[in-house]
Order: sequence, then C-alpha cells, then structure tokens
Amino acid sequence: MVHLTCDVAIIGAGTAGLAAERRARRNGAKTILIDESFSGTTCTNVGCMPSKLLIAAGDAAHAAKSASVFGVEANPQIDGRAVLGRLRTKRDEFIEAQGPCALC
Repeated sequence: MVHLTCDVAIIGAGTAGLAAERRARRNGAKTILIDESFSGTTCTNVGCMPSKLLIAAGDAAHAAKSASVFGVEANPQIDGRAVLGRLRTKRDEFIEAQGPCALC
C-alpha cells in the first residue's frame, strides 16, 4: 500500500480538475491529481483545439484559392487524410502537455 500526503486531492483530470489542481498549487497547496486513464480534456480531444486546426486548414486553402487577386495563381489540392493526420498529431501533443485550453 502506498501512503500519499497532500493538502488537496483532485479526482478527475478533466478541464475543471486541471484548473482546480493548478489553482490549489498556485495557492501553496501540495496536490495530487487522481485520474486512472487521463486522455486529455474535451477541449483538447474534440473541442476547440481540433476545431481551430480544421479552421486553420480551411483558411489556408481559402487563402491559396483567393491568391489570384495578388497575381498569384494557386490550385490547392486538399488531402483530407493529411489534414486529419496533422490534427491527430497536434491533438496528441496537446494531450501529452496535459495543459488546459489556452485558446478558450
């Protein structure tokens, strides 16, 4: 049996749990974050972070298609698998960092 000592134990590493743990630590508490299978927050997995990556891909395609106004001809080919592959890679990086959404 492991004996852990802390001032504050937070159960669940979702968005609220991460925020509570961070706030307690900032206020000088020794914390323990308990989550059996942390896999990132909703924001990181399916919320604003992946959405913003998809929007950025769309913006890039739109900018390329609209470049002719500047005398630049472009014919972007959108590779959906590559777009989603980048999204998954970035999502995994966000989860690995275990940070809250700084974009919300």
